Amino acid sequence: MPDNVWTSHSRSELNNDQLTWKITSHIPDQQNEPLTIKDTLPKGLTYENATIKANDKTLTLQPTQEGNTIAWTIEPKHAGKTITITLTAKLDPTNIEWHTPDDQPKMRRVHFENNATIYQNDTPIKTVTQTQSVLESTVKNPITKTDPTKPTQKSTTHKYNELANEQLTWKLTLEIESDQTNVLQIKDTFPQGLRFEKAQDNSGKEIHPTIQGQTLQIDLNQEFIKQHKGQTIEYLLYFSILDNYEWTIDPDDPKNGTAIFNNTCQVLENGKVSDQDEQTQTITQNLFENALKKEGTYDESDGNLTYT
Repeated sequence: MPDNVWTSHSRSELNNDQLTWKITSHIPDQQNEPLTIKDTLPKGLTYENATIKANDKTLTLQPTQEGNTIAWTIEPKHAGKTITITLTAKLDPTNIEWHTPDDQPKMRRVHFENNATIYQNDTPIKTVTQTQSVLESTVKNPITKTDPTKPTQKSTTHKYNELANEQLTWKLTLEIESDQTNVLQIKDTFPQGLRFEKAQDNSGKEIHPTIQGQTLQIDLNQEFIKQHKGQTIEYLLYFSILDNYEWTIDPDDPKNGTAIFNNTCQVLENGKVSDQDEQTQTITQNLFENALKKEGTYDESDGNLTYT
């Protein structure tokens, strides 16, 4: 079996929903009895075919199959050779138990644990296991909104004076389907209290979305879709807090203000929402950072008190 005991694939990357395993066994020079190599496929896979080689020579061996276990008999004449079986199995959608990962709510995943055992006289000599995971999206053209400074958190907090250029930044990540042909629109609805400043694409080039009220729209025309289908594109959106924004005062600490901004986005195809996401940023600020401060000093030599 492969050196990696666990590998992962996107279903869209598979060729005709097929998974492949390679089973390698070195037959001892002194082997004088037949050996049997059995591969047991997990539920959700159907055996397709296999190629068998002794060193670099292809063998014509017909396997026996019982359920999802496929077996090949290796005769003693192959002693001293390395036997390599490359097995192909296909996903059986009717028997797959998909699971949604906790950290990826827009995806579903299935694990296929494959066991291969070599036997002599029905006695198992060695068993090896390799697992392949298949992951696919449950939505078309999935879009994700993140805080680029903390991309795994759907709610983040920043101090106002620590924001770069005193601006809030969100990242939009859109995965365009490999067979996408229709135009798409990205709509981002930003909350009251923010002013849109600029947007940039993957390369840092500034783009110019259309803005109506609190919603900006990025149109992905057919030429763009043709060039980028099967790819992941990203946009960075920059916003400033309006000067007249009314901060929420902390009653326990009146010097501190809080602003909560929830930003939502959607991707649409033919005017219909294909996917959507949101992210919230909470901004805190000391509202008296630039307030007047009065200090006094007392000079014992002349008894004067001086204020600054």
